[in-house]
Amino acid sequence: MPKRIRRAAVLAAEQRAVDHAYSCLERARQEASELSGLDVAASGKDSIDVRRTWERELASLDIGGRSLVFMRADVDEGGGRETFYVGRRVVRDEQLNPIVVSWSSQAAVNWRLTSGQAPGHVLLLRQIICDQQLVKRYLDLHGSEAEPPVVPAKSAAPVATAAPDTVAEEPAWRDPLLEEMDRARDGAMHDIVETIQREQLRLVAEEPAGALVIQGGPGTGKTAVGLHRVTWLLDNEHRTAKEILVIGPNRGFLDYVGVTLSELGSDDVSMLELAALWAAAKSPRDSRPVAALKADPRMAEVLRRAVDCETTSSTERLTALVGGPVLTFELNRREVVVPVEEIAEIAGAALAGDGPYQVRRERCIQRITQHLTDVYVGLLPGPPDIDYLAETARTRPVVRLLKRICPSLAAQDVLRGLLSGRTALSRAAEGILSAAEQELLAEPHPGAGPGSRAVRSRTELSREDLVLLDELDYVLGGRPQKVYGHPWSSMKHRTSRQWRPGLWRVAAPAVR
Repeated sequence: MPKRIRRAAVLAAEQRAVDHAYSCLERARQEASELSGLDVAASGKDSIDVRRTWERELASLDIGGRSLVFMRADVDEGGGRETFYVGRRVVRDEQLNPIVVSWSSQAAVNWRLTSGQAPGHVLLLRQIICDQQLVKRYLDLHGSEAEPPVVPAKSAAPVATAAPDTVAEEPAWRDPLLEEMDRARDGAMHDIVETIQREQLRLVAEEPAGALVIQGGPGTGKTAVGLHRVTWLLDNEHRTAKEILVIGPNRGFLDYVGVTLSELGSDDVSMLELAALWAAAKSPRDSRPVAALKADPRMAEVLRRAVDCETTSSTERLTALVGGPVLTFELNRREVVVPVEEIAEIAGAALAGDGPYQVRRERCIQRITQHLTDVYVGLLPGPPDIDYLAETARTRPVVRLLKRICPSLAAQDVLRGLLSGRTALSRAAEGILSAAEQELLAEPHPGAGPGSRAVRSRTELSREDLVLLDELDYVLGGRPQKVYGHPWSSMKHRTSRQWRPGLWRVAAPAVR
């Protein structure tokens, strides 16, 4: 069969399949529309719940004028060849047989990740390019059909005739990805389910074991991949909508990406602006230069140093603290004398390392207390009859010593001390920030009077200070061991693509 005639026959056959899919979709829409208007329950609450269920079903069938079908996979199911169509939504016929398989299903993902070199059970993987319901072109990515379709006398396909000499000229093939890039911009982000590349799809369908970070330059598809991953997690029941929170830098960004979530059918995901993470909507803002400096990655090391500067582990500082080269305390009428040098060595080793300060502090307290107890026990005439560790820890000189060596620290106190005193800032930032940058950080905070460098209260903290507090919380205590449900699940992304007034946070979608 001549190539052009065969392609016309393939287009006609695929058009019939797409027409059937749209027919089943329309039937499902009509059914959902009728059922959403019925009062089928005994109680008012049940009636509302049933109606909302069918309204959600009706909304999920809305594809917003985009093409329903974009791929075909012929698969060896063991008992023979079976054909599946892949699209934006699951579509079934009246017997509930799958007519269209969702792009996010595990089977569809597996088919799309195959190649000519590694086809697996896929006998044919065909990309179908449609203008809504009209099939325009197709491309066999790998494999082939078992038998070429018969040329129909009359066809619903865009290119079909009965005689070879009258076959219309087929449009030249264009990569759908390039076509999408050339499409007129309408100010909104759209889904990429038709043009998603293999490596992007791998990220979208990565198993949800831990954090997935997506990074890359501008325009590399980070946001689109992240949003498609949200839908993949929901559709494959790895997460529920109440367990997902999308965070964005501002309302404009969220409105921009909201179109994508609607097109993907993920309308019940909670969304917040970044400022809501710390209830910072009403907090003052630092000047742009100060904000940029506080957002600099170097500030993480400055904050860690600020914490370490609160500790005392050098022999010289401890000698000055205790008033001499030895620490003396009394326990059960026995005088205990311990060289300061020994205590400084223990403290230095215990406080070293990259772990959270609270962990290092606890280690320091335990080791010093144990050493002092061992010295006391060594003065006894015989084996100890009890554990004297707690008694040692309660003696006033030991309590005072430990408070100076490794005090209990709060993030806000550390930040206040760092930004309110030039000496503390100079010690923590030496070799990291320039003198000009240190002077910039020491400038009066938002809302302070001229020349004022007064200590900031919690309400005076800027949004940028709140970010530093978050980092200090990590330096002091480490990451939380449990992830708690967020309280914003009532703030939904509506099918109408309108956002309810309120908070929003954005976490950049992940690229790896």
